[in-house]
Amino acid sequence: MSGSIFQLDNVYKGNVITAHSAISATATSAQIDCKGKNAVLVSILITGTGTWKFDIQGRLDGSGTYMDIYDNADSQLTTGNLTASRMKLFVAIPDMIKIVATEVVDGATCTVRVQPINV
Repeated sequence: MSGSIFQLDNVYKGNVITAHSAISATATSAQIDCKGKNAVLVSILITGTGTWKFDIQGRLDGSGTYMDIYDNADSQLTTGNLTASRMKLFVAIPDMIKIVATEVVDGATCTVRVQPINV
């Protein structure tokens, strides 16, 4: 070795960020910086017997309006209605995203954590 160490784990994965912490009503997360990454792994923990839906919104740079993201097949980057915990991978994301958590049926809290990654 030439004296420098290159950490590949930092190239492919970003830090884990809590987007929502035990929320019990519809909410939009703060801005999540995904610069240098092309996907995001979303961990959703649902506690209780309600139903939640999660959408990814984004914008291209540091200013502008956040909007729903659609893939090439015109499918929205969303989970649909969930009643149980899961992880989901969303690919082709912009530099800045937000996670919109929508309570569909009352009765559960949710915690959402995300990790920007390269795939």
